[in-house]
Amino acid sequence: MNRDKLSKFIPILLVLIIIAVAGWYVGAKTLSLKNQNSASLNQNTNDSEQKWEAYVNEKYKYQFDYPANNIKLSPDSTDGAIAFWGSDQSAFLSVAVVNNIPSLDYWLKENPDKIIIQKTKIAGYDGYITRQDSSPYDDPMAIFIKDNQLFTIGTRLTSADFERILGSFKFEN
Repeated sequence: MNRDKLSKFIPILLVLIIIAVAGWYVGAKTLSLKNQNSASLNQNTNDSEQKWEAYVNEKYKYQFDYPANNIKLSPDSTDGAIAFWGSDQSAFLSVAVVNNIPSLDYWLKENPDKIIIQKTKIAGYDGYITRQDSSPYDDPMAIFIKDNQLFTIGTRLTSADFERILGSFKFEN
């Protein structure tokens, strides 16, 4: 009878082992997915809560906010150009000042590769959001004129970040 009990016990033991292994496998996969989702959620939360800092240009007396994960790449130069690059090198922001530009229409005629996307106001000045025709990138550039100086603000950031930058752009009195 001992053999008879053993022959009934072995299949039950095998079924229990299979159930335990399957349970462990499903639990491990579920935990892995939870960790991936948690990491993705943390990344999205960090992106939406990124820190912004103010950049101030002493020469031309303007300032704007920019995402703090961007770094100042070039120092102020005589033409007033400043550039920021993101840590992954795919995001950038540039602001340049060009002297002796009488009007936006004049600049647009001199730059026929620029397409007007929309009219806008930047720091209270009439301007345009443009894009470069035949560019593989869809990078917007905002342009406006103050005192015969053309200001260009170009970026490869998100639309929301670009709008925030433009909304924060102002001149000191």
